Amino acid sequence: MSISKYTVLRPIAIWLIFAGILSLVSIFGLFYLEVVSSTIGFLLGLVLFFVSIFLIGTARPIWGAQVGEWEGILRGIMLDLPFRIILVYLFYGSSNEMFSSGLDKDLAVLLFILNFYSLVVELLAFVIIYTNKDFFAPPQADIEASMRRLKVTGVRTVSDCPNCKSLVEADWHSCPSCGTVLPKFCVNCGTPVDENIKQCPKCGTSIRASVAIANLIETLRQTAELPASPETKSVRYEKYAEALIKGGRTDDAIEAYRTSIHYTQFYRKQTSFMVKMAVVYHNTGRDKQALDLCDASLELDPQDWAGAKQLKDQILAVPAPPPSSGTAPVKA
Repeated sequence: MSISKYTVLRPIAIWLIFAGILSLVSIFGLFYLEVVSSTIGFLLGLVLFFVSIFLIGTARPIWGAQVGEWEGILRGIMLDLPFRIILVYLFYGSSNEMFSSGLDKDLAVLLFILNFYSLVVELLAFVIIYTNKDFFAPPQADIEASMRRLKVTGVRTVSDCPNCKSLVEADWHSCPSCGTVLPKFCVNCGTPVDENIKQCPKCGTSIRASVAIANLIETLRQTAELPASPETKSVRYEKYAEALIKGGRTDDAIEAYRTSIHYTQFYRKQTSFMVKMAVVYHNTGRDKQALDLCDASLELDPQDWAGAKQLKDQILAVPAPPPSSGTAPVKA
């Protein structure tokens, strides 16, 4: 499969490099043969220059069959095709009308032939690449390895948060943007499951805790504790808090945000962390602590850059979810 793929793609890549160079040469041909007026020729030449560079740039992802580059390659070829047609038309007309003989006619004919054949090859390349999207897909071995990594935990999650629609990863416990606990499903049968159980109640698939999140949390904890300026430590503890939320350790996340507030002297950052803490409190059923933090944020920053009032209105309008299991209330 791989040999066949590269056997097809690499000649195309080589030709597109030649086609890009041909376009650059054709720019000088247009001026030398005075095929178009100086103004039009300048504008056409300028556009052709950038299109040529872009076309040459597509050769690298084609040569290596780079994963995910299928659409970009097609756009590069499609961008060049209209200008290739224009070049074919201009040099064809000049070779038949402007010159009866001599070197100028020979140059016009040569540029017409080269651009015509380049047009044919680019059309063929477009068709080949368009019909072989799998050339630029991940190898089957990589796909299978990813599936094996997913099945290690026995669960999968939604691709975006059901509350704020932020993108989330398969092994996250909670959304780092809004703190919402993410629904989990058995990778085998799709049954909603709790990560705390050991087996899917429907099909018996083993459910294991994600090691990746635990490793990330530990790495960020160690990083946050390294010597640094107060503002740097504030940012590090913020990232540590977000990782803790992903792992479902909401109380630890609140403490990490509290540490971030301690290290920063900027009130807007302080109120931002307060609002994030309030979101976590609200999503774990502790509205009193959440409202207290919103009030403290508004008192510190009446302009409310952090959005405390909006969150406060939301909390008062929507009943809080019940406290998550194993999470003890924490006073603000």
